[in-house]
Amino acid sequence: MPYLLILILLVCTNFKTFAASLSNMSNAEAIEMLKVCNNDIRNHCDAVEPGNNRVIFCLTKRLGQLETPCQKLVEDFMSKWENTAE
Repeated sequence: MPYLLILILLVCTNFKTFAASLSNMSNAEAIEMLKVCNNDIRNHCDAVEPGNNRVIFCLTKRLGQLETPCQKLVEDFMSKWENTAE
């Protein structure tokens, strides 16, 4: 099965589960987060109930344990979120 098709299926499957936790993001940002952080979400936050940004908070608590691309994306999101909260 082509890599892109697998990725699309993975994103679609996980998007419904994690979308509520990514509510402060645009759809494009949420999809990017799922693509980049999918392994980290599964490894560190799989048992987290989606909603109210719980998955994002889970990732931020484990920032030092995340793969580098996911860590950077979470840091960028945190910075953006802090700037909009001011």
